[in-house]
Amino acid sequence: MKLNNFYRLSINYKQFSLEERENLINIELYHKIKEFYNKKIINGYVVLNTCLRFEIYFTSIKSIIELEKYFNFAEKEEFTFGIDAISKLFEISCGLDSVILGEEQILSQIRKSYFKYFEKNTTNKLINKIFNLAISTGKSFRHNSKINSEALSLENIAFSFIKSHFEIIKNKNIFILGAGEVVDDLLKIFYKNNIKNITIANRTYKNSIKYNERYGYKIVDYNKKYDYAKISDIIIASTSAPHTILKVEEMSFLQDISNEKFFLDLAVPRDIDPKIKKYKNIHLYNLDDLWEVYHQNNSNRKDKSEKYRYVIDENIEKLIKWLEYTER
Repeated sequence: MKLNNFYRLSINYKQFSLEERENLINIELYHKIKEFYNKKIINGYVVLNTCLRFEIYFTSIKSIIELEKYFNFAEKEEFTFGIDAISKLFEISCGLDSVILGEEQILSQIRKSYFKYFEKNTTNKLINKIFNLAISTGKSFRHNSKINSEALSLENIAFSFIKSHFEIIKNKNIFILGAGEVVDDLLKIFYKNNIKNITIANRTYKNSIKYNERYGYKIVDYNKKYDYAKISDIIIASTSAPHTILKVEEMSFLQDISNEKFFLDLAVPRDIDPKIKKYKNIHLYNLDDLWEVYHQNNSNRKDKSEKYRYVIDENIEKLIKWLEYTER
């Protein structure tokens, strides 16, 4: 199989707003990909789904014109193949296509996505080689560039964003919904800064027990989420639910709030009903609101990303040589 048989279809934050991404990314799309695979329209694939992008990496012997007909469900998606698609994957693995340049989380997400589909047997020899090299490239780039020597992760930005809205946050009651990587890293920052008034709920109770064991934070039943949203000053949501979990019709108490209440939604699709903004003293922010903090600290990372881009170029050359050797 040739490099030109490798394709990338992307719905990402550069072309689509948060709301547009929500509307396009749904269960039907996953069924569609599986159907194409079963019908041999594509002969291998990996799906990468994060808060900023939904990407399908796949191989097919069909022409790009034929494939565009099958995948034509949006007008602004990026549809690339061959070296362009591979180069883009390598850039993403290095964090060069992230809002936070060089961020670590995307590399972990690529690794998890790849192994998930590898275990499902939907990958093939070419996809395996490309993804393994993409993961290796991401590691080498960060090691050589030291791009993460200055903390600038989503969690650090979220923490700075919250602090900028409160003179003192140690005396605020914080309620967190979720138990994924973002919550893990955010709680580490809270704990490091000696912030103790934190309550956590997650749909799967056992997944949040670790936060009590590790930090001593209070764990409550997920079904009591509205009770704790009512008595908390800061509410943070970061779950993988396919729909809103805090609905405006269930929060009638918001209309009687006299003090300010801060909501931060770190999920895609969004966890918190945006209609709560209609109430006085309610402040709701989502991922698109966080990047202003990031842009203020980004110039140094841009310099490093340009200086160490050679890591990507070297690994693409390795891939080309490998393919030339295997096709002899």
